[in-house]
Amino acid sequence: MENKIKFLYSLSCVLVTAYICQLFTFKGYGLLYEASEKLFPIGQYYILPITWSILYALIVMSFYIILKVSDGSKKSYAIPLFLTLLILQCLFFYLFFVENLYILSFLFTLILIAHSILVIKSFYKINKFSAYLLSLYPIWFLFALYLNFQFIFI
Repeated sequence: MENKIKFLYSLSCVLVTAYICQLFTFKGYGLLYEASEKLFPIGQYYILPITWSILYALIVMSFYIILKVSDGSKKSYAIPLFLTLLILQCLFFYLFFVENLYILSFLFTLILIAHSILVIKSFYKINKFSAYLLSLYPIWFLFALYLNFQFIFI
């Protein structure tokens, strides 16, 4: 039963983050759609929601593995670091989609990438597989950094 609660906690944290980010995305969706032809000239904009869905599933699994581990001292550092990462992600979506602050969100993306690497390192000390599951997160935000850079000049 305890593992079910940990899984539900992991799932809830990530789903709340995804929901908030989705709300922010819809605020700026028109702008994104207009710019998508310039950024995705061959109509491959559909890749974004598919990739986020896969990424969120990996994040849930990664965090769940960390929650299951019994090493309290390392978890006491890793869990708040991870939850901060989810908050930072929401802030990025807000800056980019709601406020349209592309230069600030570009800089914020760099912070997000650095913080995600810290989270991966802290997860690696607890469970290597969990860190590997999370390793696509900073890579995806490198892509977001590229897109953000494009928006600065559109």
